[in-house]
Amino acid sequence: MEVPLPLRDDRPEFATHHPRHVRRADGAYWAVDIASVRQLIASVAAGYRPVNWVEMLLAGTVTLDADSNAVHLFGAYAGRDRMLGQPISAYWPREGRNMVADLIVTAVAAEPHRSIRKLRVKSLVLQNPVLAGWQRDDGDLPDTVFLSIVAEPVDDRSFWLLRTSEERYNNLIHHLPFA
Repeated sequence: MEVPLPLRDDRPEFATHHPRHVRRADGAYWAVDIASVRQLIASVAAGYRPVNWVEMLLAGTVTLDADSNAVHLFGAYAGRDRMLGQPISAYWPREGRNMVADLIVTAVAAEPHRSIRKLRVKSLVLQNPVLAGWQRDDGDLPDTVFLSIVAEPVDDRSFWLLRTSEERYNNLIHHLPFA
């Protein structure tokens, strides 16, 4: 079954998935499947939070699709194909896992199915990032949550300087005699 996702601009369904606060060109986007953790989400939304609910939720939330910006942010070393079909816990940074888990619960439990939270990230690439999560308003795809990180880019030179530095470091490590 093909799921219409908002991650490709050429799809007409794109506009129906996007809340007004998310501008497509600015961010990184994911579509995730919550079917296996729907009961856990309902429990957390009702106030019952098992000790390890964040780990359980993220381990059971599977990535259906991700755009190139999402891959660049969290999956650059493994690539898009290795990100798809994987749980969010496989690539989401540890320091942001509580917030994304809480956002998924809020997006599923909210009426209407839209929620926005700010994620404060110290980054050379992102400035004033906003993490957003939502479901379709029309009730289609009830087991799919859409996530985005939208931010203003910092001076492009800093990004390229960081990438160049990373490439030099990786090249150096690769050529060390004991590597």
